[in-house]
Amino acid sequence: MSSAVLRAAGANFDAAGFVAAHDVVCDAMWQAGEMDRGGRIRTTSGFNSLVAEAGRPAELVVACGTWLRERQTMVAALAGFGAEACLDLALHVSSEHPAMSVTFSQDLLGLCVQLGVALQVSAYATSDESGDAV
Repeated sequence: MSSAVLRAAGANFDAAGFVAAHDVVCDAMWQAGEMDRGGRIRTTSGFNSLVAEAGRPAELVVACGTWLRERQTMVAALAGFGAEACLDLALHVSSEHPAMSVTFSQDLLGLCVQLGVALQVSAYATSDESGDAV
């Protein structure tokens, strides 16, 4: 299973205010000055919001485009609130399937440019038996 999140963060970003004003469903929210899981002090405030989950990367790309089009007003407003946005696609690879690729459609790339959203691909190793992260 592959997934994608929208990550929005900024040094002077009022994440809680933005989320409340735009009715964003968050999977995680943090504030500058808080300690992260690694013990580091966060320098930005922000949030993660699940965009989509899909069985194949190509399906994920389509779902991301749909999500961004449906929420383009909210996503475009992030910069005005002091946040930078990143669409992070998470791919799970295993020794059984060690190679995976993602082709970004021109439509998705153009939409990201229009909305000021960066793209990131994160690969996570999973065990062959369960598909769980190693």
